[in-house]
Amino acid sequence: MLRDDLLDGLREVINIGAGHGASALSVLLGKEVRLAVPRVWHGTLAEAREAFDGDRTPVFGFTFRVMGDMEAWVLVAVSESDGKPILEMLWPGEAGLSSEEMVVSGLGETAHIVSGAFLSAMANLMDMVAFQSIPRLKRGPHSEVVADFVSRAGESDSVFIGIEVEMSVESLTRWEMIFVPRAASVSLVAGKLEEMLR
Repeated sequence: MLRDDLLDGLREVINIGAGHGASALSVLLGKEVRLAVPRVWHGTLAEAREAFDGDRTPVFGFTFRVMGDMEAWVLVAVSESDGKPILEMLWPGEAGLSSEEMVVSGLGETAHIVSGAFLSAMANLMDMVAFQSIPRLKRGPHSEVVADFVSRAGESDSVFIGIEVEMSVESLTRWEMIFVPRAASVSLVAGKLEEMLR
């Protein structure tokens, strides 16, 4: 696992990547996007699941697999109640595009762009190659969507590093992004962080 100083370095890299993701979301929506300080978990899968237990807010969850030099998983989640307002920001005045199918499609494409901007900035900063899959959608209570993602992303109950980033748009929407590097990539990330901290 990572030392405390390397965890701080990883948090800073995530923060820079998240800043690019927030900028991409701001351009797409034409609104100011506020970025919360990233939260880092460093423990077991059980502890990660417990961190979200009890939140029953219905959400759309889009999961991306990250491949390349760094293998990881990314979850982008947004509450279902914010789906149509976000679509209206993307395509103002197009009431006919507010069907559920269009909401899911629009949110999925937006999540793909935001996650891609996040990963690209982070990979460039650490001089690595990273690209993402098409999104996999899971809907349901927030705690269940995150628990499903954590179980998919985690490889054992003894190794887990996760970083959560929240983005908000004019108090209307909350975009949540969770990044989990695979265990095999943690040593690579640690090496890159040590080079950057020298």
